[in-house]
Amino acid sequence: MATTKKIKNIANISYQYQPDATIDIVENASLVSPVSSEDIVEAGVPSFTLTDISHTNFLKPGNVVTYNLSIVNTGNVSFSNIVIKNDGASNLTFSKDNIKVYIDGVAADSGEIAFATNQFTITPASGIAEDKEVVALITAKDSGTGAVAGEDFANEISIGYSYKDPLNTGGADIVVAPVDAQKLNLSTTYSFANITNVAKAMNTKPQAVGGAMTYTLTLENSGNVDAINVEIKDLIPKEMTYTSVAGTKLVPGGTSEDLSLSGATDSENLLTITGIVVPAAKLVDTTLTNGEATITITGTYTG
Repeated sequence: MATTKKIKNIANISYQYQPDATIDIVENASLVSPVSSEDIVEAGVPSFTLTDISHTNFLKPGNVVTYNLSIVNTGNVSFSNIVIKNDGASNLTFSKDNIKVYIDGVAADSGEIAFATNQFTITPASGIAEDKEVVALITAKDSGTGAVAGEDFANEISIGYSYKDPLNTGGADIVVAPVDAQKLNLSTTYSFANITNVAKAMNTKPQAVGGAMTYTLTLENSGNVDAINVEIKDLIPKEMTYTSVAGTKLVPGGTSEDLSLSGATDSENLLTITGIVVPAAKLVDTTLTNGEATITITGTYTG
């Protein structure tokens, strides 16, 4: 709330007197008296700080983006409400159900949040007093339409508010629109690994029982970062006994490199392969080429 106080006046006085003609005595005094017997109301000075606690820095198309914001009332008036507006990220879809609000650490009750197009209005029953913090956790769904690996998109978040003028308590609330307030420009990058193709082919066909047989698995990555810690679970053909696994990776435009793989089967002949890396896609002569990993599985034909 706006502060009220009594204003007082302090006067410092010096004076002198002479008990006799040879002595000058100087004394000082302070006199304190009220200028007004009524409380003086100071003008309201609304203010706030807006902080990005965290937000989604990297995104795979079609996934969810999260914004975690802190708004602290640093002025000398209570806010009737806080308005959070999102602009600039047309690929994101917001809804009232995708925002959680905490006021000074306490979850806001349902019904306190109104939603318009990409704009949330938080109106707690008690207002948002001086020094109170509002933490808003907002999630939005990315459409994924037209997303390009490595491309950035920005979401501009601005804050508005309403408050009562302490000098005119009977008047209407003063509304400060989000466009007039400070803004956060938050950037997110489409940066992801994306295994888009897995091909399986028989390389060596056995000629007789006990003969060698091999087949390959080829994985392609269309994302802009390597796919690491890739694990494959492959059901070995019932006519085959597993003996070994080997693999290579190929960076677009580069040369093939060996992978250090591990393979183990269980009682159901399910082979688990670990240690796979599938390189990111890259532009090669202006053409986007997927990264590849090729896994070769060797075994013995049992008939």
